Amino acid sequence: MKSIIIIGGGPAGTSAAIVLLKQGFDVTLVDKSSFPRDKLCGGLLTGRAKRVYQEVFETDFEQSFETLATGAGVFNGSKLVNEVNQSSEWFLTKRFDFDYFLLKRAQEQGLKTYLNDKVAKLDLKTKTLNLKSGTSLTYDYLIGADGVNSFVAKQLFGSSFDQNKIGFALEVELPKGTHNYAQPSIHFNVVNWGYGWVFPKKHSDTFGIVGLHRLNAKLKDQFQEFHKGLYGTHYEGRIKGHYIPFGDFRKVPGRENVLLAGDAAGLVDALTGEGIAFAMESGAFAAQAIIQSISSGKDALYHYKESYQTLAKELRIANRLAYFLYSSRFNRIFLKILPRSKPLLQMHLDLMNEKMTYSQFQNSLIRLALRKTFRIRKTS
Repeated sequence: MKSIIIIGGGPAGTSAAIVLLKQGFDVTLVDKSSFPRDKLCGGLLTGRAKRVYQEVFETDFEQSFETLATGAGVFNGSKLVNEVNQSSEWFLTKRFDFDYFLLKRAQEQGLKTYLNDKVAKLDLKTKTLNLKSGTSLTYDYLIGADGVNSFVAKQLFGSSFDQNKIGFALEVELPKGTHNYAQPSIHFNVVNWGYGWVFPKKHSDTFGIVGLHRLNAKLKDQFQEFHKGLYGTHYEGRIKGHYIPFGDFRKVPGRENVLLAGDAAGLVDALTGEGIAFAMESGAFAAQAIIQSISSGKDALYHYKESYQTLAKELRIANRLAYFLYSSRFNRIFLKILPRSKPLLQMHLDLMNEKMTYSQFQNSLIRLALRKTFRIRKTS
């Protein structure tokens, strides 16, 4: 029996584990934390996330989230410029609960775990993991699903991410009712090359900002100004921060029989900020590649590349569209078009709920932008 080890117990790691366990493989998962554990994340689950979840975990999706939203508001700073209601569904959760829920599903299927135990050394030649506890593990296949600061990615490529392309987020949980809106809200022009958000949950509101790290040297000040713009005062309390892959996904997601999934591979949509769905989907793809490798005798990376490219193709389009959305050159045009266009916001929601493809969204956006820009110039 082949030895398969997964590093990282988030959505990517547990999705990979479930796919492998269903096929009767012995799987071991290592994570530096004990669960449940805090994880900074807006906690938005899209229609894409629901679809992947149901395919992989085959359990009731209703158990995985706290709050259902059916619309969204878009703001320029603190000013509402557009909103839709009774539209596509969004599902809101806390990663503290969501990740633990997924991990328990995998453990029920027979997943072996080493939790609260950090990887101290990875020897790619001998295929050996040494844990901080002193435990030594060997593997035939390894999946690095250990997040943006991936130890596995660093061993493979010398660094976990590109400092010039990485995003950084700040986030807090606000008391329930602090936010005046029942629907999720996205706020532009509160950071450079990024956005802010308020996502209402069952017991709290998740408030945060994310922007390209190299363009936001004073991100904490921007966070406070954003908070003051909405609530009239600066935030009093601890503000947590973390890196976010902002469209900088790996072109080659691993080496031979060592694969990267989720944030470890940089799989976050720079346009929407979505990462959970891509994490679960890439974890499942990595597991399927290992199964194919065992059958074919070829490296797992050979098989993983094919399915991975379906994600990479979409993220390339998202990167191009993010330039239109965030760059100072085009941002003013976008904010002129947005208040006049319900279809634009609806298209965005449809994209996240897989009612349209990234290519369709791109083509529709171009047509809409040209049409609206012509009307703006004609009436100005």
